[in-house]
Amino acid sequence: MSYYEYMDGDGFPSKVLIDDHGQVKSEYPDAHGKTSIGAYDVVPLIDEYVRKHPDFSSRGSKGPVAMTGYNGVRGYRTSKSEYPKSKTMAKDTETATQVADAMKANGWVFASHSWGHIDMGKTPMPRFARDMKLWDAEVRPIIGDTDQLIYPFGADIARVERYGAPGTTRSGRTDSTSSTGSTEPRPPGSRRAIPTCARPASTSTDCNSPRKGAGTGRC
Repeated sequence: MSYYEYMDGDGFPSKVLIDDHGQVKSEYPDAHGKTSIGAYDVVPLIDEYVRKHPDFSSRGSKGPVAMTGYNGVRGYRTSKSEYPKSKTMAKDTETATQVADAMKANGWVFASHSWGHIDMGKTPMPRFARDMKLWDAEVRPIIGDTDQLIYPFGADIARVERYGAPGTTRSGRTDSTSSTGSTEPRPPGSRRAIPTCARPASTSTDCNSPRKGAGTGRC
């Protein structure tokens, strides 16, 4: 829900806002240039459902929302490093913060998803450290402190093995050739590759980055 620049014109909402009734909604521009305010994305959709069916959510809890920062937050171009000449930076930052506060008050929590949606299992440490500093400087002040991190691409830096009880296959049968749940023996100390997300050949190598590559090479 960062509403990256590459999403413009592709049928996505443009931003999240607070409507006249104090509810978090989406701003949606259609193909004819008409802008509507309503439940056009997961946050307002779930909010509406829980209001009608409060037993669906324990104590009003909703879920984590993972945030990057290279194109700003919640559709507001709040990145000072990417938009240094923005004349609406202060207002956009203020509005994005109000939206984040309203979401947290309504049961949502935020997680870091890195600033530039980087593959943390392959990124060199200097770039990794710069990315974390940018997230702390440009995203944390808006969404608040968080102790949660959701890895882009699912690329856990620990390179965890596939889930399952040691000595079993995915079907639950005992596997005498491996203690990691695999049906194939592997050399001692080897690691199973972690698959990255599928992507069309015509887009950027970053599934969530702009098609022209903005935000992927400067973090």
